[in-house]
Amino acid sequence: TTLAKQIADTVAEVEKVPVLFYSFEQSAEELRIKSLARLASVDSRRIWKGRAGDMEWKKVEAAAGEYLQGPGPYLTVIEAGRKDTVEAIRAAALMAQRKAGGGRVLLVLDYLQIIPAGKEAPDALRERIDANLSELRRLSRDLKSPVLVISSMNREAYKKNERPSLAALKESGGIEYSADAVICLWRDKGESETLTRDLRIKTDRIEAHVLKNRNGELSRVKLNFTKAWALFTDEGKEDLDYDAALGNV
Repeated sequence: TTLAKQIADTVAEVEKVPVLFYSFEQSAEELRIKSLARLASVDSRRIWKGRAGDMEWKKVEAAAGEYLQGPGPYLTVIEAGRKDTVEAIRAAALMAQRKAGGGRVLLVLDYLQIIPAGKEAPDALRERIDANLSELRRLSRDLKSPVLVISSMNREAYKKNERPSLAALKESGGIEYSADAVICLWRDKGESETLTRDLRIKTDRIEAHVLKNRNGELSRVKLNFTKAWALFTDEGKEDLDYDAALGNV
């Protein structure tokens, strides 16, 4: 969620296109605090609890002004609920696109397994997820725009400290075949521990494994993640082979 929010903010600010962020779990306030913490370099927990000091609050106020001048006018966070089916999301996205002159938009959905099903959706969970994936793919095609969908991983993937593969995806069949690109986040516990410089501001090494890329190469992107500031920074990438993506090595 944190990475998706940073991506959404960046796209809104740089590309100046409508970004719709559908959050089925976190509130709009929680997501805004992530952005303020990242821009201000202030611990998000201190912002949330109102415990930031005077100097920190000045940084937060400056970050709020920066946010309003940057991604704010283009990014809309929707606290999604039962009525926000893919059909409803389609209608909202088309309206946002028309208002912006017909160009591209970005949709971010958090997260796949709890997106409500339409009236004619199958009863079985896996079939409902597959149906939603198919509709989202059609929506991306019709909008000529990207749709970024967050997905949970299966329990086995959580239990093992192994590099991710497509087999780690929950309801993997539909995701693996429908998505244009699949990116899994993974933390090497040993490497993360070496990055910690301050017990209060801990930095972890996170790897973003591009396990599928219909129009590009597979890769492993190294990221540094400072949780307190809800901040990801890029530390370079390297190629990832096909067998590793499938989990064969």
